[in-house]
Amino acid sequence: MESPHVPALPQEVDVRQEGDPGRQRADCLRARRRPARHTVRGGGGNRCGWLSNNAAPEPVAKGKTITITGKLERANWDTYTYAGYTQQIVHLQERSLTGSYATTSSHRTGTGSQAGVEKKTRTATTDRCYRYAFDGTSTTPPVNGTGDCVDVR
Repeated sequence: MESPHVPALPQEVDVRQEGDPGRQRADCLRARRRPARHTVRGGGGNRCGWLSNNAAPEPVAKGKTITITGKLERANWDTYTYAGYTQQIVHLQERSLTGSYATTSSHRTGTGSQAGVEKKTRTATTDRCYRYAFDGTSTTPPVNGTGDCVDVR
């Protein structure tokens, strides 16, 4: 019998697909609640990953400091929530408005109250887009944050 609190899902949930990221996160957690009927795929393991990022302030004056903040989370199957994934390597990537992302530096995510969080600063010179990327582990598939572009004036 279907639970009235958990909407029906397709037989297989692909956490790599493009689309509404909030829905993808919810689909992953709902799929895991009924493991006998659903398979979660996306490579690397069985814990869905999530990587958010924000580059601020927007817009920013040329020569001022931009702070790029990211948070790496993964599904916790005991609580059916996402929790910060600590001590993992994430890569800060950037690109021009029309270019491709390239890794500029790699960092380890925080612990404690800063679980899964990483912050870096850059000097604003031209319009750029920033994101964090995670290579994955044996239990969590690779994931890229959605890019956040900063308007430099």
